[in-house]
Amino acid sequence: MAGTGHQLMLTVLYKEMKQVRRLGLTASQSLFRFFLALSIVFMAITPLVLSGDTIKATLRDVNAYVRFRDAVVAENSNAGNLLADPRIKDIAKTSFTSDLLQQNLESAIDNTYVWLQGESPNPDISIDFTNAEATFLTNLRQYALQRFVELPTCQFIVQEIDPLTTTCTPEGVNAAQITLAIEQGVESAASLLPQTVITEDDIFVDTSGESVFERYSDAPKYYGIAQYSAWILSGITLLLAASMILLHKRKAVAVRSLGLSIVSVSVGLALLTYVFGVLLTSQAEQLGSGLGAQPAVQQLTQNVSETLLLLARQNIITVALYVALGGLVVLIAGNLLPRGSSYKDIRLKSGLVSSNERPGQKGETKNSKYRSSPVQSSEDTRAKKPKKRNAKVRKITKGLE
Repeated sequence: MAGTGHQLMLTVLYKEMKQVRRLGLTASQSLFRFFLALSIVFMAITPLVLSGDTIKATLRDVNAYVRFRDAVVAENSNAGNLLADPRIKDIAKTSFTSDLLQQNLESAIDNTYVWLQGESPNPDISIDFTNAEATFLTNLRQYALQRFVELPTCQFIVQEIDPLTTTCTPEGVNAAQITLAIEQGVESAASLLPQTVITEDDIFVDTSGESVFERYSDAPKYYGIAQYSAWILSGITLLLAASMILLHKRKAVAVRSLGLSIVSVSVGLALLTYVFGVLLTSQAEQLGSGLGAQPAVQQLTQNVSETLLLLARQNIITVALYVALGGLVVLIAGNLLPRGSSYKDIRLKSGLVSSNERPGQKGETKNSKYRSSPVQSSEDTRAKKPKKRNAKVRKITKGLE
């Protein structure tokens, strides 16, 4: 009785362990597909996000600096404004060059990433237009003087002299009065730039006076985690792949299933990324219309967003196709592995095969139906021919008869 109870307990335990293994295999397969897709996305996107080079290259590709400068100048070129004069507008463009804007903004991007990498407690950002403003005012004085000298003499009495807007030169005006009028006109032009130096405390300040860097002061911590996210997800994916093989009874089938999962997930992710590219583009359009007040700035923001999203989409599709190629190699390797039989246990119990299989003996071929079988079917038994008796034995037997 004790032996029977012990055997029954082992049987129940075996069934429970078998069920646990099946559940573990199912969970590993589902989690593997999820983490594989997540790993592909992170491997494709993290190089774009973790480096400022991508952002700087994108801004250069869409000609962002020239377009932004022209948009700001156009915004201040309304009637009655100083920049309404085409020649003054050209002076502003030559003074505030796109190269200067590019140099300041790329320096700000680099310093922002230095802060994100934890190498600086605060982002050291300084966009300085002091020299550009001085150049603009100097060129404006020269233009005002040249313009004032070339004007005809007024035929009427002029109370105030504005060398940048007047259409004639008052009679009897001396050089000192001209110089004073030019300086007054230039001072009014200086109000076009109320702030010549922009620091990190002035960038994206909300109504409460808090800058974007103060609002997201924990960004360096998340940046540090993001640096290793792709490696962590890839490690989890590899562990799940190993568990899929270890929990499966037939290893060749497990390898083939693993390869098929890799191919299906990778190709499916590439197709989804391509299909939903249109939706991502529409989101970029909404982002552009939400951030820019001027149509030119809206278009610029939209172009930058679309370019970054296109790069992300291309990276995801490229990484997914490479992973799919690796999955195809795994699938081929699984097909080359020897296939086990799920009916081996039944044949062992029925006695059709030996539980102590050994290599083929002399005279046995690789295609022997049952090697070392304890039971042989009657269909495989060859009928033996009767032995011929000796001639002397036949004569003696015939004589006795």
